[in-house]
Parts: sequence; structure tokens; C-alpha cells
Amino acid sequence: MKKIIISVFCLIFALCLVGCGENEMMDDLSSGMNSAKDMVESTADKVTDGAMELVASITGDQAKRKAFEHAGVKEEEVKDLDVDLDRDGMTLIFEIDFKHGDTEYDYNINAMTGKILSADKDRN
Repeated sequence: MKKIIISVFCLIFALCLVGCGENEMMDDLSSGMNSAKDMVESTADKVTDGAMELVASITGDQAKRKAFEHAGVKEEEVKDLDVDLDRDGMTLIFEIDFKHGDTEYDYNINAMTGKILSADKDRN
């Protein structure tokens, strides 16, 4: 009877050790996967941001001023201003949208050259 109790105790102890080791291994694996995910996401952000910053030779403020000048408006007169750096194929563009009075303006400006690629206005 003593041998059976010792054997059961040893079996339970061994199972506890295996279970503890498995939890630690799963925690390590989970931690490693999260670190790898964070590194990939961080690298992707840096590549995207870096590529856009390196390629764009004008700033959003310069593109915005170019659009205002073309539209014949002053910045303090506009509302709902939105300036975004985006891609059109392999070309980086600033998309600039704003309202002046009852007119909505939409500009696409090449972020490398500063050239106005398109200019649209709609009256409401």
C-alpha cells in the first residue's frame, strides 16, 4: 500500500512539473510572438513613413498654400480643411480639400514637384 501511495504521489508530482513547464513554454511562445508582431508592425510603419518623407520634397503646408493661391482664397477664410499625403500609383500626392463660402475645393498636388495635378470645385 505504501508503494502505491508513493507511486501515485510521484505521478501527480511529475504531472505538475509537466504542466508548469508547459505553461511557461506557452507564455514564452506567446511573448515571443507578440514581440515579433510588434517588430513587424513597427518596421512597416517606419518604411511607409520613411518612404513618404524621403520622397516628398514639399511639405503639406507648401502644397496647401499653392492650392489656396490657385483658388484665390486666404487660409483664414476656409473651413473643413483636410491635407493628406497619399499615393496615386507610383506618385506621391497631397490631397487637399477645403470649403470657402458655398464652394468645395479638391486639389491633388504632386508631392515631389509641387505641380497641381488636378483642381476641382463644386458649388452647393
